[in-house]
Amino acid sequence: MYATGRKPFGSRPGEGEVITVIKLKARKRKGGRMLGPGQIARELNTEALKTQMGHRWTAQGVKNILARSQQPQKANKNKYSKKTQLESGDYLTAQQVRYCLQTLMEVGKSDDRMIFRVLVGTGLRASELCDLQVRDLGLEAGKSQVDVRRGKGCKQRSVFIDPGLAGRLRAYLQARHRNSGRKAWVFTNTRGDKLTYDSLYYRIRKIGDKVGIAGLRPHALRHTFATLLYDYKKDLFFVQEQLGHASSDTTKIYAKTLNTAKKEQLLGFAESIEKDGMPAILPENTSKLEKPVQIPQATTVMAGTNF
Repeated sequence: MYATGRKPFGSRPGEGEVITVIKLKARKRKGGRMLGPGQIARELNTEALKTQMGHRWTAQGVKNILARSQQPQKANKNKYSKKTQLESGDYLTAQQVRYCLQTLMEVGKSDDRMIFRVLVGTGLRASELCDLQVRDLGLEAGKSQVDVRRGKGCKQRSVFIDPGLAGRLRAYLQARHRNSGRKAWVFTNTRGDKLTYDSLYYRIRKIGDKVGIAGLRPHALRHTFATLLYDYKKDLFFVQEQLGHASSDTTKIYAKTLNTAKKEQLLGFAESIEKDGMPAILPENTSKLEKPVQIPQATTVMAGTNF
């Protein structure tokens, strides 16, 4: 029915609504009368609804859609399984963040720098950043927070930010929105309209290209914020609050990602058994070492979170 490799009709935005229209038109009407495929096709063409390839509807095309809608749904063997741990390409390290900011200072636009700083410094979702209005930046009277009015699940929350980012946002508002109203969009496109997700995604991809990080996307910067924040104090509940997760089970993924204390403990362990470049091997004719190996206590080093 479809060419090899082409996705079936209904898999693209807007096509599901057309299928619903076809199924409604095919239902029995009063008196038991039903529209045939040819009549349905004519009505679809009258309503300017097109096929996947942009062609006019035919009776056979309508028959194919109705036949496929009546087939039982097959179980998806490749059903998405929830991640339990981030991969190395899902987030940036503190060193990579600093390199990105340094590069953007040299070749990037001021708007792109601020968008990058806000995403890394707040962990906002892409849609939440696009929806930011001037009134959502709680920077008055010494406050340092960003108010999310409509987060995931229509939930509201306040995200605390560091004083450095708050100061940069104040300067940004003074330069860009001095005469704007409180409901003006904080970030806009080149025409001055509200920043869309597609435009934001494109900007972040371009930033990645500039710094040599292929496939960089907005959600990777959210992962970066959460990973570095958790690695600093190991406060899972605070990370959960900042991200707006309904359950701590979702936030636990960051507890398994970048753990400075564990790395330092492993480093101390390796140093303790590699004395003078040679492994400490237990002699064959003794049952214990004369002196026990002392593993130094690991100390938590603050992951560079002041961006």
